[in-house]
Amino acid sequence: MEMKQMQTVMIAHSLGKDIEQRYISGPDAYRWDQVDDPSWNFSLFEYRAAVEPRTIWLIQRSDGKIKHAVYHDEETAINHYESGETALEFKEVLK
Repeated sequence: MEMKQMQTVMIAHSLGKDIEQRYISGPDAYRWDQVDDPSWNFSLFEYRAAVEPRTIWLIQRSDGKIKHAVYHDEETAINHYESGETALEFKEVLK
């Protein structure tokens, strides 16, 4: 990690953000794990502020088809649907 990235993640931790780490190399290098008390061992681990899953909203028409629009909050989606339509919430799954 570069110095600026190190500073950014350490500041995020000091502000109470959840922190994740992963090994830089080896069989577990693909997996991010949440860590409560980071060791800040930048030669062994890479760190990041935990990624929040995104939520989007779509409108399903009465015929079952999806309108070609994406909304980032429920209120906006509801303001754009008509009688017989449904606002559908989708949450991103992070692994």
